[in-house]
Amino acid sequence: MFIRYRAEGIFISKLKRFEADEYLTVFTKEFGKIGITGKSIRKIKSKLRSSSELFCYSDIEFIRGRHYNILTDSELRDDFSEIKSDLGKLSVAFQIARLLDSFLAEEEEDERLWIFARKSFFLLDDLSLSNLGNNDKKRLLHLFYYYFCFKFLEILGYKPDMGGCVLDKKEASIFSPREGGLICKNCSLKIRDPLEISLEEGDINLIESVSKMEFENFLEKDFHFEKIDEVLSNYLIVLPSRLS
Repeated sequence: MFIRYRAEGIFISKLKRFEADEYLTVFTKEFGKIGITGKSIRKIKSKLRSSSELFCYSDIEFIRGRHYNILTDSELRDDFSEIKSDLGKLSVAFQIARLLDSFLAEEEEDERLWIFARKSFFLLDDLSLSNLGNNDKKRLLHLFYYYFCFKFLEILGYKPDMGGCVLDKKEASIFSPREGGLICKNCSLKIRDPLEISLEEGDINLIESVSKMEFENFLEKDFHFEKIDEVLSNYLIVLPSRLS
């Protein structure tokens, strides 16, 4: 007889399988990231369909089959409708989900990460953008993603080290993805990291502030930054080799 497992989780990716099945990835409180097959879930009459859509926060039940988990029940807690109705918020949600799916191993419970990720989806859903112009809206959504990404890396133990040169502790302003933090000019000449980036004070301040501030306070700050997109892009390229 199959054992039924229950968990609360957020659906972060889905992939069509066969005629009407889907392979669902769920980030859960109890099991971390798990993969589950939804049998016939794409059929209009499926009772699981509405509570298992992308970015639904639901209570789920599943059994472990011989080769994969099978979803047996799903009860919706929140569908994050405000995220789904705004293209900017939706884009950030996809970026968050991609991070969770790409960098987390399956079935590794992490309560701190679960609490943070769950809070982030609620904050994104509640984020007020209606009175902002396009540029201010884009800036706020960028800040939201920056905070999530650097805090995510911090929880995993891979937040960039911004406290001076990571090699000789001297004053530094060059970010080396390969070294995982700032390096000075002398060390830059020695290690020759092709992905290194020269940062401004505002960039360094933003990254350091993630550890010092709560999400809501961070979003209210008037940060001046230029290279954060490049820092994240280059660092996420080399991070898998540091995680292995």
